[in-house]
Amino acid sequence: MTWLLAHEVADEGLPMALATLEALTMEWLIAGASVSTIKNMWSAVEDRHRMFGHQPPLWQPGAFRRRLKALSSIHGSPTKLVFPVGVHHIKAMLRLIGLSPLQRRNVILVAVGTVMCARPCEVPSLQVCDAHWGVDAAFHPQFADGIGLKVKKRKNDVARRGLMTRVPEGTLQRFMLAYVQEQRLTVRPRCTKVEKPGARCPYCPPLFPKMILRPGQVPPRRDNGADARLAMTRQNVSTAVKSVMEMLDVDPRHFSGKSMRRGGLSAAITAKVPAPILYLQSGHGKKKAAYDYIVPDDPTLLYMTGRAVLGMPVV
Repeated sequence: MTWLLAHEVADEGLPMALATLEALTMEWLIAGASVSTIKNMWSAVEDRHRMFGHQPPLWQPGAFRRRLKALSSIHGSPTKLVFPVGVHHIKAMLRLIGLSPLQRRNVILVAVGTVMCARPCEVPSLQVCDAHWGVDAAFHPQFADGIGLKVKKRKNDVARRGLMTRVPEGTLQRFMLAYVQEQRLTVRPRCTKVEKPGARCPYCPPLFPKMILRPGQVPPRRDNGADARLAMTRQNVSTAVKSVMEMLDVDPRHFSGKSMRRGGLSAAITAKVPAPILYLQSGHGKKKAAYDYIVPDDPTLLYMTGRAVLGMPVV
C-alpha cells in the first residue's frame, strides 16, 4: 500500500495488473529486499485478490512458482548458519544463579522449547491451561512430577489432533513450578479449555508472558476478570534465545528461535531415540497413519526426548 500511494496508483492495487506487480517487485529488488520478503509480498497480493473475488496477477498455473524460482536463481543467498541449542548449553543455563525474573523466564523458555523440539511460534502459543502437571500420574505414581505441554496444532498436524509434549522430572520441572508460582500464572476459574480444547482460552494467561511481575506486583486484569498479560511474539522468542546465549558467554549471532527445534531433534537423534517416539514429541517429519494410534504401554518412552535434551539417561 505504501508503494501504491507513493506512485499515486492506489486505484490499481485491487485488482492489480501483472505489469504493476512486476514494477513493484523490481523496486523492491533495487531496495535490497530478499527473495523471501518478495515471496511474502506476492502471497499477500494473491490473498487479497482471492479474498475479494478478483483474479490474481499470477493466476496462471505454475506462474507463481516459476517466477519465484527464476528470482531465486539470480537473487538467492546462502542459508544462514544457525547452531542448535546443545545439551551442554541446557546444562549450563540451568546452573546459572543470581538471575533476574526476566532472565529466569528466558532460561526456562529456551530449555522448555528445546525439550519440546518446538518451532519459535509454538512456545508463545502455550497458555497456563495447556500445562498438565503430573499428566501421566494416573498410569503410575513415578510420573507424578512429569509435565505435559499441549500444543494445539502443529505444522504437519493436518487433522488438528494436537500434540502432548513431555517435560521429565528434574531440575527443569522444578524451575518451571517455581516460575509459575512466582509469576502467579494460574488457571482462571472461567477457563474454556475443557469445552474448547482446540481454541485459545480468553481468560488464562500465556505460559511465557511479555510482562514479568516484580515481587508483590498484582497481575493486571481485564474488566471480565481475564488475565491481561500478552504473549510473547516469535521475534521475542529469538531475542530470548540470543540473550540466554550471551548469559553463557556464547556468541549469539548464529542462534535464533530455530535453534531450539534443531537442538531438540539433534539431541534426541544423538541419543538414539526411536523415530516414532521422537515424532510424538516433535510432530516432525512424514508420519505414517499408524502413528496417530500409537500410545506406548509405558509413558517412560514419551519422556525419552526430553531426557535426551536435558542430558539425562534415556534408558
